[in-house]
Amino acid sequence: MSEQPLQQVQPQQNLDQNNDDLIDSKIDQNNADLQNQNDFDPIEDENDINESDSNENNSQNNLQEEQKSENQVEDNNQKLSKNEMKRQKRAEMWESIKKKKKELKKQEKEKKKLERQQQHIENSKNQEEVIQQKQQHKEPYKSNQQLRDEYSNRAKNGQPIILDMQFLDMLEDKEFKSLVKQLCYMQSSNKKAEKPCRFIISSVSPKLRQALNANNADKWGIEILDQHYLDLFPKDNLVYLTGDTDQDLDELDQQCAYIIGGLVDHNRLKNVTLNAATEQGIQVKRFPIQNHLKLEASSILACNHVFDIMVQRANGKSWKESLQTGIPIRKVVALIENGVEIPTEHYLKKLEQMKKQQQIALEKKKLQEQSQEFIKDSQKASTYNEIKETDLKESDIQNESDESSTNKDCI
Repeated sequence: MSEQPLQQVQPQQNLDQNNDDLIDSKIDQNNADLQNQNDFDPIEDENDINESDSNENNSQNNLQEEQKSENQVEDNNQKLSKNEMKRQKRAEMWESIKKKKKELKKQEKEKKKLERQQQHIENSKNQEEVIQQKQQHKEPYKSNQQLRDEYSNRAKNGQPIILDMQFLDMLEDKEFKSLVKQLCYMQSSNKKAEKPCRFIISSVSPKLRQALNANNADKWGIEILDQHYLDLFPKDNLVYLTGDTDQDLDELDQQCAYIIGGLVDHNRLKNVTLNAATEQGIQVKRFPIQNHLKLEASSILACNHVFDIMVQRANGKSWKESLQTGIPIRKVVALIENGVEIPTEHYLKKLEQMKKQQQIALEKKKLQEQSQEFIKDSQKASTYNEIKETDLKESDIQNESDESSTNKDCI
């Protein structure tokens, strides 16, 4: 009985030892795994894992988006017709063109800005140079009175020109006012000349003096005199300028005074200046216009035009140049060079306008004639319709009377 319990105790002890050995082996394996894990950096492993995961996710997302876009394009292409596809292409083309235009505009604006900046710099440099030159060559200040005195001194030594005002009683109010305006033009042209002429107004009446004083004529440097020109110069040194004579003026004489008649309407007062000069025994001359210019109308010029020609001629210009500058271009038909007439551009344009006006007038006449014919035809048609209506009415009345008579017979 004693041997049996011993046999049962031994296997239990063996089991306990085996369990202990298994536990120890597992502990050793765990320690070894821990040591192997300590040889690596856990943070780097995690980052590598995360990066690989993110790259995989991004690639998957891109592939999905591309697939979606391709699917959308395929769906749109399947849905859209050919015309709609063409419209889309045109719209895309126009959008690209608009973008290019915007870029070009931006580039142009930038170029313009740069050019403006460069111009501003250059202008500033030029202004500085001009200021320096002015400061170097600066003239002393002169008052208006000093300038007037200098002008009057220069004019006194110039070519004498007299404006004869003895015919004021023959002028009307409008003509008198226009003559005063012409005086202002004459003074301005004389003031602009390099060599001003000696400007004299003779036979001045109180009315004219009052009008000149209203325009500050005392500051013009003009000799305004009540005397007659015969009291100022001898007859041999006087030349009356008039378009009514046939004698041409060749060269100006510094010792002679040239007279301009103070008239406005020469057609109404024809040969007045010629008769007055011949009675007084003064020589008469005219400008050689027919040798250089062909005028549209007569060769009679206004006082300010005659004065301008004389000023230009006194400053050394030829007759051709002085006549072209003094006579308005609207009066000139052609220039004469070596006996050949060359029409001016102004006259050619005028002829074209006249032709157009004539064509318009002819078209208007045709339209008026057509309208009159239409009115006549319509009147004829209306009268014909009225006659036809009256005939129909008469026939209706006769038919009614015939029917009434037949009805009576039947009764």
